[in-house]
Amino acid sequence: MHIILLLLLSCLSGSLIAEPKPLKEQTEKELKQTIKANPAGFRAYYLLAQEYLGLREDASDTENSNINQDLETSGAYYDDALLQLENGENRAAVIQLTNAIKSDTRNLSAYLLLAETLMDMRQYESAEFNYREALKYGADPNIVTLQLGEALIAGEQYEKLLVDLSISNLPSELKPRARVMRGRAYIGMRDYEKAKEELNDATTAGETPVTAHIEMARLGVFENDIDSARDHLDKIRIPGQYLPEYWLILGEINRLEGNDEGALIAYSQALALKEDHLLALQASADLEMETGDFTAAKSLIDVLRNFYPADLRGLLLALNLTSQEGTTEQLNQLAFEAKTVIDTIDYNEMQDDPYTLILVGSIHHLSGRLTEASSALAQYLEFSPTDLYAIRLLANAQLQLKQATAAIRTLNNASKYYPAHPQLALLFAEAFIQQKKYAEAAPQLDLYINSQPKNKHARLQRAKLNASLGDSSSAITELEELYKVDPDTSVLTTLSNLLLATGNYDRVIELVTKTGPQTNETIEADVIRGRAYVGQGLVAKAREAFNSALVKNPTSTSAPYNIALLDLRSGDLKAA
Repeated sequence: MHIILLLLLSCLSGSLIAEPKPLKEQTEKELKQTIKANPAGFRAYYLLAQEYLGLREDASDTENSNINQDLETSGAYYDDALLQLENGENRAAVIQLTNAIKSDTRNLSAYLLLAETLMDMRQYESAEFNYREALKYGADPNIVTLQLGEALIAGEQYEKLLVDLSISNLPSELKPRARVMRGRAYIGMRDYEKAKEELNDATTAGETPVTAHIEMARLGVFENDIDSARDHLDKIRIPGQYLPEYWLILGEINRLEGNDEGALIAYSQALALKEDHLLALQASADLEMETGDFTAAKSLIDVLRNFYPADLRGLLLALNLTSQEGTTEQLNQLAFEAKTVIDTIDYNEMQDDPYTLILVGSIHHLSGRLTEASSALAQYLEFSPTDLYAIRLLANAQLQLKQATAAIRTLNNASKYYPAHPQLALLFAEAFIQQKKYAEAAPQLDLYINSQPKNKHARLQRAKLNASLGDSSSAITELEELYKVDPDTSVLTTLSNLLLATGNYDRVIELVTKTGPQTNETIEADVIRGRAYVGQGLVAKAREAFNSALVKNPTSTSAPYNIALLDLRSGDLKAA
């Protein structure tokens, strides 16, 4: 017997013969090796399953949660799980409830409590599995079926819900709630007509469920039917005020009506009732960003990302905020984190839910991954060709990639839905300028400037365009008018270069001299002044101006370049 045992042991890996690491401390790879070496060892399978479900504890966590590992009966494990839940130790409770089921596969209470706990932990697929197991072992379908439906809704398993939650198989008192769930599933699938059919049946049932009116109000928001949405909320105002969804939809209605303050108050009411309400956190953070309150937005985004670290909308909001308020290092770090999350998304999931594509495209765009952004946004526009935000983002990415022809194709497709749209006109102009088709760019820029006369970038582009078309006089007039309103360096540089090109050296020196110290004392002003002196033949003054720029910034390239030109003209090749 001992010889047989020794032979068996000799077949095992060396790590198992010599002081193997305790199972609960083994990594996923080590657990697989253990199972391969000992296929009959149940505990390794159990821990590996926990690993896949995201439920496995580190050894230190297990010890800190005071799990009683000496229990033997299913009931004892169940009681200890209740104790863990009272102490807020959800993960420890999951372990003990799993032990309770292992001890007695017919412990229905353990299945149901395990499923409920997993729902709280947002482990929806695992919750669904345990609800189905409870049904298999005899749980009352009238109780469990609707709970299973909630798990399927939360996990976005809409088609599966429509199959499992058949109205014909349910008692009459459960049908209204089931119809609401089916309506929610159809909303998730964006089949709004079928959703209305289910929800209308629910609202006309004997005992009208509040949630049916909430979902009908949500549909009204989706379809921009504000009157219908308000009407449904008004019908449930008293009971509705205790539900976060009531306030969320009221906030959306207020936002559609332009009442931002009312929207934020409504979102805060939703969050007061449910602090981790995903949509309320997203909506309020987005609105705070839109209204310019970055401090409030950051606070909300921090909460959102704490509860939902892999939420794409949260990542996009964080990237938007960081691009405006953070450092380049912070933006790069967040962009890397976003890419890590995106890389875990299955491509088919993006196709099934087009909204994911625009989020992914937006995140890639903000992260500087323009090729990936273009791919995701182009796919999204196949599903939603009229989405103006996506159109503009795609065209912008294509322009940054110097793909002017592709950008024009994108904009031409959009023009079918948005003829003569100012925002698209500006992108058209930039695309034509890339192609050096200045005559075609001019009317597009004019269209945009007529709608946004104070936009400095567009007016600057128009002046450069006039110069490219040979109309220097109009370009100078435009730039001088712009400079009076906004005397910054970019306008000064463009105007001065044009004046220098047309030989107006005195005007350049006058222009630079009359500017305030913020502009007059810059490196750019010194270089411009020096170039004007060169045009006037005042070499000594020009050299003095260029040297002044070099003193201010020894790493400047424009100042030494112009000094080298002076040396070259004077015949000092070595110095040049």
